[in-house]
Amino acid sequence: MIFLGAALLCAAFQAGAQSFQEGFLLSSYRLGYRYNPAMGNDSDMISVGQFGMNTRANVGAAAFLYPRDGEVVTGLHRSVSGAELLGNLQKDNYLTSSLNYNLLSYGIARGSAYHTFELNARAFGGASVPIEIVELVKMGTTRSSFDMSDLRVQGNVYGELAYGYSRRLSDALAVGARAKLLVGLYAADMRATRLDVNTDSEALRAHLQAQLDLTSRSGGIETDEDGFMNYRRWLARDKWRLPSGVGLAFDMGVLVTPVEGLDISASVLDLGGLLWYYGNAGSLDNELSFEGLGQVTLDDANRSGLTGILTNLRNDALADVKFSKVKDNVRMAVVPFQVHAGVKYRMPFYDALSVGVTGQLLGGHGMPYKEVRAGVALRPWNWLDVTANYGVGSYGTVFGVAGSVRVLRFRATFGLQNGFGGTIPYTSTPLQANFKTVTVGVTYDL
Repeated sequence: MIFLGAALLCAAFQAGAQSFQEGFLLSSYRLGYRYNPAMGNDSDMISVGQFGMNTRANVGAAAFLYPRDGEVVTGLHRSVSGAELLGNLQKDNYLTSSLNYNLLSYGIARGSAYHTFELNARAFGGASVPIEIVELVKMGTTRSSFDMSDLRVQGNVYGELAYGYSRRLSDALAVGARAKLLVGLYAADMRATRLDVNTDSEALRAHLQAQLDLTSRSGGIETDEDGFMNYRRWLARDKWRLPSGVGLAFDMGVLVTPVEGLDISASVLDLGGLLWYYGNAGSLDNELSFEGLGQVTLDDANRSGLTGILTNLRNDALADVKFSKVKDNVRMAVVPFQVHAGVKYRMPFYDALSVGVTGQLLGGHGMPYKEVRAGVALRPWNWLDVTANYGVGSYGTVFGVAGSVRVLRFRATFGLQNGFGGTIPYTSTPLQANFKTVTVGVTYDL
């Protein structure tokens, strides 16, 4: 049930940013350089509190929920066949989420050059649950060997100090780049490098090899007398001011305008990584076995009850899952990268109307994603700019809407990208594999 809960976690929870695609279609968007560093502005600006969140999952809650005789049952119900349940899952079932909070952005326009300075807080999280875990829970010992070595949960939080420079070399060409200093705050990574489960007529046996990495410069997990990590004891240290990681990342972009009104954009974002210091790291290599309840006597059942018996079984299993302390573990972690391309054309008969196509590829964290969209943008007045798009991605059809409203020198921007498929009522849990991005923010023209 613990393993099944991990699988359901991938389908149930949303949190979570990549660059704002609609920023390419909105002509008044001031932070377009975050989509393509070659995009600048014609005036100075400042932004505080820009917020973006993104989540992706390649399996939805509908993979685990089935209508039967006027009711909804889980995939473990006897009326749901193993083939039907497993047919709705992927080999590796992923959830990834990211968040980007812009604390401060400052842009300086100087002729054909544009300089940007940013301070951001960013976070990323992901989980991978192999289909064999669900197969074991659903099908039992129908086969003798299972490989669950893709099980992984990870996440990190880091700060980002960025400087960007773009320059229009001619009327037809602009280039730009951004350099980012990354300061790691917290990171966690739990992965099973080996999880073989074998069954026979006598017992279920598992061989588990795993790595646990937790950052901490302010405290550490103590060990017991045998060298195993003791999670109930935390040793405080006076190192609050030290970061847990440091790294670099780079953005590059080009913007081509071959004829008036036609823009062709290409950019690569977040090429780089962080070198993390995992002050609380552990490794595990152990074998576990379960021989069933055949040894349980009537006196045991009367004395402890079923709940007590299961509790004892759980405690016995956890007693074997002990991580040995690893000292001074340092490891490089790649930042999820993005590749963007776009074409936009402003209509000659009505320059407030534009049409465009955008495409993107996301990777670097085990769950690649790609999509292409067609969109239209309209700016009927100087104070209003709106756009909508529709396309297809790795998990089906997707759409997006965005707008920018100007009041005096303030510009408020909002945007939503989403996939189709619906959610569980009264929750945001997607029923199908989904992609979702929400962006809001305010800028001020100096």
